[in-house]
Amino acid sequence: MNIALLGFGTVGSHVYELAKNRDDITVSTVLSRKPRPELDCAVTSDFDEILRDKSIDVVVEVMGGIDPAYSYITAAMRAGKHVVTANKQLMCERYDELIELAGECGVRLRCTAAVGGGIPWLAALAHAASVDEITRVEGILN
Repeated sequence: MNIALLGFGTVGSHVYELAKNRDDITVSTVLSRKPRPELDCAVTSDFDEILRDKSIDVVVEVMGGIDPAYSYITAAMRAGKHVVTANKQLMCERYDELIELAGECGVRLRCTAAVGGGIPWLAALAHAASVDEITRVEGILN
């Protein structure tokens, strides 16, 4: 699987390092405002290069904030690319809209990393909703 990383801060750099040790994931491009000569992949400041690259299967957004992350994620989904994000603010404000767009585009939007990265409760909740009506969810989050 070829991925593009949008952002190379604390989270992005760690995703890159983790991917280097895997055979099934290749970071092919990193979107960065500044050059990154230390990286073994393409680096660009032009998001359109990522959209045009047919070899990129998944866009991993780790920039944070609403803009430009929102426009990048929606453009990636419209281009047929799956999206993974750890963006809490964006998911809080635009979750329903983004999930609907992913369905319309036939791609996956994965955002569990934005809501307790080690706890896959969103996927379990989505599965439960496909087989039964969910009337409420309760719990303690801290």
